[in-house]
Amino acid sequence: MLIWLLVIAAVFLLNFFGYFVHWLMHLAPGLWAVHRVHHSDDFVDVTTAYRQHPLEGALRFSFTMVPAWVLGVPLEVIVLYRSLSAANSLFEHMNIRLWQPLDTVLSAVVVTPNMHKVHHSRDRTLTDSNYGNLFALFDRLFGTFTPSDKAPGIIYGLDDLAPPPLRIPALLKLPFQTKS
Repeated sequence: MLIWLLVIAAVFLLNFFGYFVHWLMHLAPGLWAVHRVHHSDDFVDVTTAYRQHPLEGALRFSFTMVPAWVLGVPLEVIVLYRSLSAANSLFEHMNIRLWQPLDTVLSAVVVTPNMHKVHHSRDRTLTDSNYGNLFALFDRLFGTFTPSDKAPGIIYGLDDLAPPPLRIPALLKLPFQTKS
């Protein structure tokens, strides 16, 4: 029983670092320039989960592996966490809307598609909320939660990238371009 409590605690802790790096990518201008690739999509669906600059992937990897290494988290637990995180990333980017009463209950604990869609809004005040990947608890704890009932009617993408770049070379160059 103790091993399962340790596994759950490690997954929870690693997810906190995922929340933290996501929040940081919205806060720091240089990191936002990289994360904008993900937010440039004006139609959120499962492919949006993969629209990510390689530098963002490296940053997220370091915010998982460094704490895991420092804390001595076993490789199997890291694999479990990354698998859950990847699966939920696909789920939260799905082009579906859960029945709102169900979504309200679920988003008290876990990140749902409706909750995450709010995060992809063109409205920066909404974009700068709902950073969680697995658990909604960190957003609630740190005051970055926006209720999922705001999801209907959200317009996705970035105002300064309309239409968004669609080709891989343009997306790879995006963080290094100055805004006009």
